[in-house]
Formats: sequence, structure tokens, C-alpha cells
Amino acid sequence: MREQIHEDFRSSPYTALAIDESTDITSEAQLLVYGKFARGCRIVEELLCCLTLHSTTGHDISSAVDTFFTENQFDWGRVVECCIDGAPSMMGRNFGFRGILQRKFPHIHIKHCIIHREALASKEL
Repeated sequence: MREQIHEDFRSSPYTALAIDESTDITSEAQLLVYGKFARGCRIVEELLCCLTLHSTTGHDISSAVDTFFTENQFDWGRVVECCIDGAPSMMGRNFGFRGILQRKFPHIHIKHCIIHREALASKEL
């Protein structure tokens, strides 16, 4: 099933990513990478991977995702958008995942996830 999802992601002309870092119950950092892509006439969203991180810096997140892309022969040229949360390690312009990704692949649009914004707004209410 995983290989079929990866093959569909590879063969889609355009793709998008949603990336979120979290800590599990053992205090280990986990990185979830979701892909949105065309499967036939439909647009689908699937979990591409869950990676364990040694640290949560922008460089480590970028390196982990880039290694995953290389190992699975995914093409960064097909990624048109990446949705991330507002954590400094993700959104930082210089050392965050966003800044690193935009320097390497300026064609990718980076968005702050609406679900994370909604969660932040609801805390205030």
C-alpha cells in the first residue's frame, strides 16, 4: 500500500505537502509528511511518512524531508505548495524549514496551516 501511494505521488504532475512536527508520548520528535496529489481524476491526500527526528531545528527538518525525497525518488520540481505550522523551526526565514526550502526551491509556495491558526485563535476565546 505504501509503495502504491509513493508511486501515485511520483507520477502526479503537481503535488503539495503538509508537514507537521510533534512530540510523541516518549518525548521523541516525530515529523509527519502528508502529500496531496492527483490519482486518476481525483485529488487525494495521503500520509507519505512519519520520521523520527533527533532535533527539531529547521536544518534537521529540511534534511529529513530532503533525504526522504531522495530515497523515494520524489521530484521537488513537482511540489507547488507546502503547508506548515507557525513554529519558529518551521516558519523562520533564515534558519527555519521555510527559509531553507525557499532558498533551494523558490517556486514552492509556503502557507501557514489554517488549522493551526484556528487552534491558536480558539485558545484566545
